[in-house]
Amino acid sequence: MARKKKNIFNTLDISVDKLEEIHQKSKLECIDYVSFDTLFDEKGIFDCAIFKTKTNGKKRVRVMRLLHVKSVANPIRTELDNEKAFRNILNKFAKVEISFVSLYSYKPGENVIVGYGVLMEGDESELEKIKKVTSLYIGSLEEKFRAAYSIVEIEPITLSEEWIFEGFYYDHLTVMRGVPKPDASTGARVGSSGYSNAPMVGRQVSEILLRGMTANKKGKIAQGHPFLMYSVFDQLKYEEIERALYHIQNTLGKLSSSREISVSESENFSFPLLFAFGFGEMTGHTHSASAGEDKSTSISGSEAVSKNISNSKGLTDGESHTITDGVNASTGESKTHTENGGGTVGVNIGINDNYNWGKSDADAENSAQGNSHANADGKSTSVSNTATEGNGISNTKGIAESKGTSTTETQAENKGTSNNSNISGGVSGGDGSGISRHQVDHFFQFAIETYMKNERRFQESLRDGMFDSRTFILTKNEQAKVVAEELVKQSYIDNQSPFPVRVLDIDKEEEAILKKYVKSLAKPTAPELKPFLPEPYKYSTYITPLETTAFSLPQENFQGYLSSFDPIPRSIALPGKMDDGAEIGYQLNPALNVLSPTAFNIFFDMLGHIGIFGATNTGKTVFVQKFISSIHNKYDINFMLFDWTRNHRSLIGHVKDPKKFRYNSFEEGYFPLKVNLVVPPRGVSPFVWNPAIAELLCYTMGLGERSFRIITKVLRMVQERAKEQGYIPTMEHLVRQLAREYARRAKIHVDGKNAHITSVSDTIRQNTKFMPSNEQQSFNSMIERMEEWLDPEHPVYKSMCEGDRFMTVEELVSGDFVHLVECGQLPAEVRQFVINGITAAVFYYCKSRDVKLKKPTYLIFEEAHTILKTKSGNEPLDIGETIFETINREARNFNLLIGYICQSPEKLPPLIFDNLPLRVVFQIPDEDGKRKIISAGGKDPIRLDYDLVKWLSRQPMGTCLIRNSKIKKIQDGEFTAVQVHMLPTDELNNRMFRTIYEKTKYKQKTIS
Repeated sequence: MARKKKNIFNTLDISVDKLEEIHQKSKLECIDYVSFDTLFDEKGIFDCAIFKTKTNGKKRVRVMRLLHVKSVANPIRTELDNEKAFRNILNKFAKVEISFVSLYSYKPGENVIVGYGVLMEGDESELEKIKKVTSLYIGSLEEKFRAAYSIVEIEPITLSEEWIFEGFYYDHLTVMRGVPKPDASTGARVGSSGYSNAPMVGRQVSEILLRGMTANKKGKIAQGHPFLMYSVFDQLKYEEIERALYHIQNTLGKLSSSREISVSESENFSFPLLFAFGFGEMTGHTHSASAGEDKSTSISGSEAVSKNISNSKGLTDGESHTITDGVNASTGESKTHTENGGGTVGVNIGINDNYNWGKSDADAENSAQGNSHANADGKSTSVSNTATEGNGISNTKGIAESKGTSTTETQAENKGTSNNSNISGGVSGGDGSGISRHQVDHFFQFAIETYMKNERRFQESLRDGMFDSRTFILTKNEQAKVVAEELVKQSYIDNQSPFPVRVLDIDKEEEAILKKYVKSLAKPTAPELKPFLPEPYKYSTYITPLETTAFSLPQENFQGYLSSFDPIPRSIALPGKMDDGAEIGYQLNPALNVLSPTAFNIFFDMLGHIGIFGATNTGKTVFVQKFISSIHNKYDINFMLFDWTRNHRSLIGHVKDPKKFRYNSFEEGYFPLKVNLVVPPRGVSPFVWNPAIAELLCYTMGLGERSFRIITKVLRMVQERAKEQGYIPTMEHLVRQLAREYARRAKIHVDGKNAHITSVSDTIRQNTKFMPSNEQQSFNSMIERMEEWLDPEHPVYKSMCEGDRFMTVEELVSGDFVHLVECGQLPAEVRQFVINGITAAVFYYCKSRDVKLKKPTYLIFEEAHTILKTKSGNEPLDIGETIFETINREARNFNLLIGYICQSPEKLPPLIFDNLPLRVVFQIPDEDGKRKIISAGGKDPIRLDYDLVKWLSRQPMGTCLIRNSKIKKIQDGEFTAVQVHMLPTDELNNRMFRTIYEKTKYKQKTIS
């Protein structure tokens, strides 16, 4: 019977029978059946996946819930300590019975899925309880991701992404085991300076795998390989971490103590952690010990190359039986007593399965069994009982190749004049070599360092926790399987790890059983064969929260996954709960990139001139309607909106009291607005009004000082004549009077002394024979530009000349109203004059009477840059400031407020932009405009707050920055990001809108 001796390293101290018993127990139990269902709600949103198994009559169920991470902001590449972010998510994760799941999946034609979730197992009778618990923890997991990353977009799995679960049916399985390379990114960013680049420090772990699996080309198109990779992390109990740590410390102590007493006996010990992990998968064991007396039992499997040269001469007497089949196998038990200088040093490198093979060239090949007893005293005499075929002298020369893990060097002298040298060695199938005492010391040191590294991992885990992890990759075809296995080695192997990642080599029978576990998310519990590992199961690895970061969010862009966009800048404020006011939208939380539950309100005290800026289709129209309806409904403030399109007709549905809604246009027959700018508003002196209108005409038409004087005089002449003759003067009278005045002045020059004169300037004209050319040019320019207004079909004629009923300023500003004026039918060359004229009429109506409007009244202008002109300094007419610059500066004194809507603040005159206490900014494409907005907010757009400038280019529709400069404390002056409440802004055609509006007007008459 084979005997065994205690191995001081305690790596494997078992008999042959015990070894075979472990091999049998290491096999997986067969699962009777596997099934799973995916549950979606009525909206097509994934709820959970339910996996059911039956083993030995026992039914078990597992419930998995997933989150789909679609994007994460670029600080994950440059600023965020991604390692810490993901590690903190998993520190002491959930309950022990709740497992964390990481999932990557891809299918050609679909997006890359980056998913994380929870998994819980129990008896089938506990299904409802498990569903409830996992529902709670998937919600908490989502919040942990949002807290860890500055901006992360998390969406549920939808019915269109159900193909993910097809991966559980793929035929080819890859098993990955070992401690993966953790996320090494520690990017640090210096402010948001445009002059400094963030360090390019990023990891290349999961990114390599995802790039490779999606990079397969079909023609010129990257098609990729279909695959499903998932990892399950079961939280270890504290007691299990302590057990594993004790195991490591025990082995480490024996390694260290053995080295200190300088063991040099023929003890064949092993360094399995170093070589079995680092260089290959090996199993087996060897015992041998001698110290004066040696008793040993050896079962050895080795792979090596050895050279054995022996010359012997002996006398035999007996029978010899020879069997030759090219195989040499031996089993023996020996007892040796040595008194003279004997000793061996042996190192066992790795462990292999128990087999031995050899190859020899000899005159005869033997198979022998025997017992040998020898005593030596400087000389050696031996007695041997041998069964052989033949007598005589044999000379044998042989070269043997053996596969094993034993290196032995033996020298001896005996009477038979025999010199025997056997040198063998090998590491994971490598060539044999002799091992010196120096090398033994090196291996000792390496093994100790490796165990110490592992010890540190487990000691830290007593504080942070640890996971029993298992990772599997399912692929659709054999090519994808090979690619996945090579990419695993390329991406996840960490040469500094005590247990580097490797792909397990499993046979077909084992793979068939293991697939059932993988497809059901069941944990394979086949016992580990290598007791020097702390893990009890051979498909699992114990990893720390730090090491799980190998499966954290990718830092590159993939199909359907984005990680390059800018987050909401940290300099944006989150005011939180605000006092009651007109609600505009919800505040955005800049840390989480989600809407906060608190609304952004505009108070009455905040109201003033407002500028609304943003590119087309970014949300300006929605904001304008929300602003007007909310402010009007809350504070009963009046609004007059000048619109060039039909985008604001839906405003009629947002006004709380529809009877207050008014509408006019410059379209014939469609609620036309008829205004008369020739007649001064009531209470406004002609000497104030006429120069204002003359200035507007000259400024919009590019006329000079002489034209300004002529128009001012002619206006006065028209007004006096109309008063004398009892009619209402219009723009038609002004144009015709300009023509008559031109003819009258020309006639004075021709008639000379005989001319009829009416003013001092006529006297001068009497004395010149010809009209000065510049005067002729002024009249020609004015008449040429205005004579088309006399066309009965022209919009100016219809709105400012035709008829005798015009809307007065008093009618425009009286009562409670939200008045929409559509100006799209006005020709571009007269828009500025008409709209400026209406605005001037309202302003001078208030200023000349020195009274405030009864209610604050907003005049809001769409595409404000089309009616405003920034002075260039080259205008023919030199004016101090435009009418709008004057209004912007003085109008608030009369309860008159102005709102400007345009694409960029650069298009507004500086004096107007600088006097806007309320600024609302949507996405702006213009670089100068972005910097102007940021500068006006007291920020540095070039260096310190460049991130604000970038963010202004990337805001989603309906998201805006709002800043109020009418503040009581400095904290209130920060930018706030707001998601505007979206209102229906569908365009209404003339027929539909007429029907709605006429019903409203009918109600107004009925009520009145």
